[in-house]
Amino acid sequence: VDADSTVSAYAFDASSGKMKLLNSMETGGAVACHVSLSRNERLLAVANYMGSVALFRLQSDGRLVERTDLQEHESLGIGVNKERQDGPHAHMALFDAQSKHLLVPDLGLDRVVTYNVEAVAGKLKAATPLALPPGSGPRHIALHPGGRLAYVLNELLSTVVPCHWDAKTCSLTSIGEPIATVPGAAVGVGGETYCAAIRVSGDGRFVYVSNRGHCSITVFRVLEDGLLERVSCSFTGPGVQAEERDPCWPPQDCPRDFALCDKDQWLIAANQDSDSLVIFRRDATSGALVQEGSTAECIAPACVLPLF
Repeated sequence: VDADSTVSAYAFDASSGKMKLLNSMETGGAVACHVSLSRNERLLAVANYMGSVALFRLQSDGRLVERTDLQEHESLGIGVNKERQDGPHAHMALFDAQSKHLLVPDLGLDRVVTYNVEAVAGKLKAATPLALPPGSGPRHIALHPGGRLAYVLNELLSTVVPCHWDAKTCSLTSIGEPIATVPGAAVGVGGETYCAAIRVSGDGRFVYVSNRGHCSITVFRVLEDGLLERVSCSFTGPGVQAEERDPCWPPQDCPRDFALCDKDQWLIAANQDSDSLVIFRRDATSGALVQEGSTAECIAPACVLPLF
């Protein structure tokens, strides 16, 4: 996805590491920011940050065939954070495990908009959205491998909301209060730290969140009832081993994204503002992260996608 609101399909040669452009299409909206593949890789969803979500049909080789639907999110007026919530801002479009539904966190609406996916027709049918506390600014959502839980990451208030996900009814409901990713930090309007990415470990026991400003990865333990308990925090700056660090904005490192790799043994953090990729070893028992000392230079990394 690029700044001109087009989405492109590439063929990837694993032996050479090279990519070949197949084709591109307009998304139908403005400022495309996230893509998601259906389980059978025949549908592609695109979130347009200026308030819409598009659905595309794909060929078996990944080539884009046609845009089959475009859903515009209705404006609810100006939100609590006037600079960031001046209208709808779809920030992610995520298929559920069976690709029968699509979940779209909208930062501007303080909602997670949910859709039923009509795969044959290539259409999206709106269901009941999840409303979040004013000013939350939902950015991303992560589904638990058990299939019944989801965790909504709120960028503006730096919180995570544990939710119950009912795939039969396309219903997302909160099951607990928002939990802070950086307790005591200034958040919201004039804040000093803002969440960016969220992942759930493959065994479903831990949730990981990146914090821009605090420049860290927060580790949560998943309790039996699906609620979260904050257990540790690791800073993403290359070589930073401090136990405490004050958040500041603009950030020093800005971990915009991260990925769990190789059966979750490793975590790679992408620091957009310090132009670095930092590798952590993950303890499967405690969920804790320890920097391995291995880093790589990378200009303004914004996304990490493990291929193997």
